[in-house]
Amino acid sequence: MLKNQTHRPKTPSPEANNSMPAHRTMNSPPESANETAPMKPRKWRKWHTWFLILAAIAAPLHLAVTSQSLTALHFDLARLLLAVAYALPCIGLVIIHSSSVSRENAAKQKAGNEITERQRIENSLADARMSLGSQKVALDGFAIVAETDPSGTITYVNDMFCEVSGYAREEMIGQNHRMLNSGHHPKSFFIEMWRTIAAGNPWRGEIKNRAKDGSYYWVDTYIMPFTNAQGKVEQHLAIRRVITDQKENELAIQKANEELEKANDQLERFVYTASHDIKSPLVTIQGFLGYLKRDIQDGATDRLLTFVNRIESGVRKMNENIQGLLDLSRAGRLTAEPVDVNVETVIYELIEDHSKRILEKNAIITVHDNLPEIRADHAQITQVFDNLITNALKYGCDADNPMIDIGSTSTDEEVRFFVSDNGSGIAPEYRDKVFELFHRLSVDGEGTGIGLALVRRVAELHGGSAWVESNKNNGSIFWVSLPRKEVSLVAA
Repeated sequence: MLKNQTHRPKTPSPEANNSMPAHRTMNSPPESANETAPMKPRKWRKWHTWFLILAAIAAPLHLAVTSQSLTALHFDLARLLLAVAYALPCIGLVIIHSSSVSRENAAKQKAGNEITERQRIENSLADARMSLGSQKVALDGFAIVAETDPSGTITYVNDMFCEVSGYAREEMIGQNHRMLNSGHHPKSFFIEMWRTIAAGNPWRGEIKNRAKDGSYYWVDTYIMPFTNAQGKVEQHLAIRRVITDQKENELAIQKANEELEKANDQLERFVYTASHDIKSPLVTIQGFLGYLKRDIQDGATDRLLTFVNRIESGVRKMNENIQGLLDLSRAGRLTAEPVDVNVETVIYELIEDHSKRILEKNAIITVHDNLPEIRADHAQITQVFDNLITNALKYGCDADNPMIDIGSTSTDEEVRFFVSDNGSGIAPEYRDKVFELFHRLSVDGEGTGIGLALVRRVAELHGGSAWVESNKNNGSIFWVSLPRKEVSLVAA
């Protein structure tokens, strides 16, 4: 009878399917793209053991319930335990699935957060790069930028550096900034700069540089050293702004202030000298007028001519002082359009005007031939040579055989005229002072102290200069350099 029965494999019950899920090995591929990775073997074996235990309990309970051999109370208890035995594996599977889903969601959320953070960082870096790029473009358009290594070797220069200095980028990379040294600053200036940045501190100062073509330019410089974690300088960043116009304005203001101070000093000396020199002839005139009036009243006539001559001398002296001040006031500006001046003709006319004094001094005047022509203010140039000849007759004719020599030397750009004498000469310490306004080597000597100051002013107004070569007891040579005809005049 058993042989006639057909043997069929048992079909697993739904409960068994729920409680005993099919196993896959660790190397088995997931069944679908959404299937999570297999659990760790140890944790899976733990739940597998509990499933076996619960199945072993559920089997007899199932038989007991189906046999209906239990009492009503025992039957209800067995059925409850059976329900629990069936429910626990299902609950376990739900818990496992929920835990797996939670872990998967947590992993996805973590991955999403990491992606979001990465994107935020990348966006921040992109914004920073864009901002730095914009700042670099703005900085390159405004300032000279250079980078150097710790030893000062140039590693980077921007276009403006090349434009201002005149050097190509390839000419500067690998060099140092000594190639721009103008020689204006002392060595101590750069020693202090290097001491500051070598200590890791920023430095700022104004530097005069020399461009490739030899011209000079000023820059307001800021140097920032960059250090590593150990505090060692690894790089220098130098940012410079061209301030040549500003420095030229400052120098012009400084020069104007110096000239103003000099003018104030001259004004003080002018007030003192003018009051003394103008008042002195007036005192003389007033005194001799008093003598003259008294003698006329007393009927004495033997001294009248003497008094009149002294009064006339005082008037002449006052006229010289006033005329000198007027000439000096005009010496600071051109009073007429420049014309071609024949200097030789001017000098011979002046010698004729001074013929009486030349005879009195028994002086011999020699004028060199072929004196060149110049382009200048005729009246002022006449004053220059008039004062030089007058000065030679006053102070250079104290020798036994007074001699005055007038001539010139020439260069491509200027003509140098000289008036020399064989008088007592001038000590070296007074060579520049004789050109100062109202300065006289002898307080009791004749003259106003204006003549040589006027000579220098007129020479400088015409783009030239004036100086003296002299030694005590060895005569003097007064020089005046003036531009040739093609050289333009300079404004005062």
